[in-house]
Amino acid sequence: MTSNAVAYLNRKCQQLTDQAKIDTAALNRLRAERRAERALADDLAAALQEAREDMADWAAYASEYFTEKWNLAGDLAKCDAMLARYHEARK
Repeated sequence: MTSNAVAYLNRKCQQLTDQAKIDTAALNRLRAERRAERALADDLAAALQEAREDMADWAAYASEYFTEKWNLAGDLAKCDAMLARYHEARK
């Protein structure tokens, strides 16, 4: 093998090594972003769960007329559906 061929192969190896470092750094950034997004989703789900429980508690003080007028059951169902979706996605 000529010295030119060896130099060419060395350059190609270096390029591949450099690309692998870039790919690894990008992968690490994506993993960090995913962890942050999951933490945010966890916080949002906890807040939604708390709000849902508060809505159900407040309903005890509202008349049937107002719970029906403002569709409390529908709002609670929306919260339940989103929480179920969240828990399904976390499996």
